[in-house]
Amino acid sequence: MAMGRRRKGRQRELFVAASEVRALGNPFHRALNRLLDEHGFDEFAEAACREFYAEKRGRPGIPPGVYFRMPMVGYLEGIGSERGIAWRCADSISLREFLGYGLSKNPPEHSGLSKTRKRLSVEAHAAVFGRVVELLRSSGLPSGRTLGVDSTTLEANAAMRSIVRRDDGKGYEEWLEQVARASGIETPTREDLAKLDRTLWSSQVQTLSQLLAFLRDAAHDPSVLPAGRRGPAQEGAAGPPEAGFAAHLADINSEHRAPQIP
Repeated sequence: MAMGRRRKGRQRELFVAASEVRALGNPFHRALNRLLDEHGFDEFAEAACREFYAEKRGRPGIPPGVYFRMPMVGYLEGIGSERGIAWRCADSISLREFLGYGLSKNPPEHSGLSKTRKRLSVEAHAAVFGRVVELLRSSGLPSGRTLGVDSTTLEANAAMRSIVRRDDGKGYEEWLEQVARASGIETPTREDLAKLDRTLWSSQVQTLSQLLAFLRDAAHDPSVLPAGRRGPAQEGAAGPPEAGFAAHLADINSEHRAPQIP
């Protein structure tokens, strides 16, 4: 077989017979159009948008059935702009057929889509697209029982070591050095800071564990509060801890306030 070559600068045809243009079409778009036509989608869309149009004045605008089909194209093909939807519909013979346009007339441009969208209310859009969902449900396409979620696990970019204090602008490592000096280490090394970091994290975890255990026990039995730590509401009556909660929390924090490096 000989290699074909693309012609450059060829003369365009003056007349093209419609029978010579082969439009294979998209089976999904054709099936969707049949479903919409069988249930009178265009008539329903025109009735929902009739209040936004004049009866006789002005030139005819974009038919509501055509307007609502174009966002469907954007949703089905992943196009997020009106300009992109208009370009795609004008470029595809199959989508021209879906919208009801042939080769002699172009589909609506993006400016027409934008003006029509601003003219119609949110309630009109919700009513028409709700009608589409009802038609799809009646045809048995979506069941609504099984849902799939496509997600990606991303590492959070909020690590403690990247936090900067607002009051003095110190980072986590500078704060560690300050804590180390307060603990008696004049010139902390990297190993000392790493040891202090592990000690601080373990003490915080232990403090949270004790606090959660205290809240769980005190919610059921206020008598678990230490002597002298009960509030007036706990004297002789069961109830949630109030006055004793802050004092007991201070006791827990005092145990881990100044961790020492062994």
